[in-house]
Amino acid sequence: MKFINLRFLVIPVATVLLAPISAVATTIDFSSIGGPGDTGSSTYVNPATGLTVSGLWKDDATWKPANLYIRNDADDHGLGICSPADDPPCPGPTNGGDFNELDNAGAPELIRLTLPAGYEWVSVQLSSLDTNSGTGSEFGRLWADLDGNPSTFDLTMVLWKFMGTAASGPAVEPSFLIPGSAASSPYLFFEPFDWRPTGLSSNNDFLVYQATINQTRVPEPATLSVLGIGLLALSRLRRRR
Repeated sequence: MKFINLRFLVIPVATVLLAPISAVATTIDFSSIGGPGDTGSSTYVNPATGLTVSGLWKDDATWKPANLYIRNDADDHGLGICSPADDPPCPGPTNGGDFNELDNAGAPELIRLTLPAGYEWVSVQLSSLDTNSGTGSEFGRLWADLDGNPSTFDLTMVLWKFMGTAASGPAVEPSFLIPGSAASSPYLFFEPFDWRPTGLSSNNDFLVYQATINQTRVPEPATLSVLGIGLLALSRLRRRR
């Protein structure tokens, strides 16, 4: 009978169990995906990760698709919305403002981010969150949601309430970390909305600048190869017995 030293068969499998597993973070800059200008589409899909951005506007009681608009100017970076409710039509006058940013001047608008499979949220960044036509602050909210349908009113978690600032205040391009409780939420919603108890403003507007997502931990290709070799060796050993 021929004996086989099992140590050399165990090592590949042990290597698989002990090998480092990596996670990869990706930041998507929406101001650099084209344009500037009207994208002609209500949806953008990042080719590297599959992250999806959707523009929505509310026509009476119905949420409908709205074209995304790209800005890439000083303090005005990212995606806004060209809504049919804008008057004058998008892009509007110089610099746009309410007319090509995500706003609630003519009708409610939302931008929705859809998390691709195999990723989790890390952070998001806004732009053009400043004063309300020089008369005060602009406001908004960031939501986490389960089914991506704003008509069902199950926007489950307000992650951040944010407000704009005067020129002398903090940056107009704030970043927000997504808490661990919402890291795997399928959807994020950005909403221009004055959340103060006495809030009456209808000119809140801003842009969705960047999103950072983290690839969930997966074995690297080299690790998978070692696993395959180890399993093949064990299979051959069983047959020879």
